[in-house]
Amino acid sequence: MTSSVSISVAGCRFVFEAESGGDRIPGKLAGLDFPEEYGAPDVEWRLRLGRATPVAARPRGPSLGGDGFEVTFEGRSVVASYSTDQPTAAPLAVQCAIFGALRREGRADLHAAAIVPPGSSNAIVLVGESGHGKSTVTLRAIAAGWGFLSDDLIAVFADSAGDLSLAPLRRTLRVAEGAIDLLPGSAGSSEWSKESPRKLIVDPEACGMGPRHARARPGRLIFLTRAAEKTIAPLSSAEAFRRLMLHSPHIAFDPGARAAIDALKRLADAVEARSAALPLDSLHDAQTLEDFLA
Repeated sequence: MTSSVSISVAGCRFVFEAESGGDRIPGKLAGLDFPEEYGAPDVEWRLRLGRATPVAARPRGPSLGGDGFEVTFEGRSVVASYSTDQPTAAPLAVQCAIFGALRREGRADLHAAAIVPPGSSNAIVLVGESGHGKSTVTLRAIAAGWGFLSDDLIAVFADSAGDLSLAPLRRTLRVAEGAIDLLPGSAGSSEWSKESPRKLIVDPEACGMGPRHARARPGRLIFLTRAAEKTIAPLSSAEAFRRLMLHSPHIAFDPGARAAIDALKRLADAVEARSAALPLDSLHDAQTLEDFLA
């Protein structure tokens, strides 16, 4: 017998199963941070979670793996196994299974923010390493009345109509110490991230931040970097694609990610791209933000 629960992410519904008497699925999902989608999904996956003898921490064949877990795919079914001696690996196994399944459906997971100008459905995608200003720009845009999808993690894919689309892959925001003053007063119940100790985990819905978009079309790519002086320059589609691949690092190690790579290539070819090398303190200057978002 099995018990099950489901969640929808970026147009894919995942129905989770665990052997009766084994793991309680809702408890294992509690540590995940995917935004829930509503409406009919494009596809449905079955995901089985279970414990196993110690699992090797290396991918092999049609598998993905990490420290203490392994994920194996067959059609639209995926098995996420974690070691009996590392029970805390269960959420990582589930997360790896979801991302792996999304890639097999042509959904690329990209380390990027996405913000939407007022009155538009086209998002500006802000790509950059942690600490380079994605969350700061997102918060300033929200304060100015912009919408947003995420400040850190999005999916890039062709939707059911074949149009290039974006969706958030993280429900909460990760706010650096230097940008905390941009948060509304209701963010006082937020907590510090264990993975990134210098970042605050913020629930935008609890803080009344919005509007939040479940989907958006890409309108422009901006690659953020830190520098002593401001430099904004256009990028070729080939250079934009190279940088997109660097900010979707797991794709290169996933043998089932061909369709997801194609989605990133399509994004690089479809929209204008530019690099924005900025001093970090300039992100708090309204004119600088207006210049590079224009």
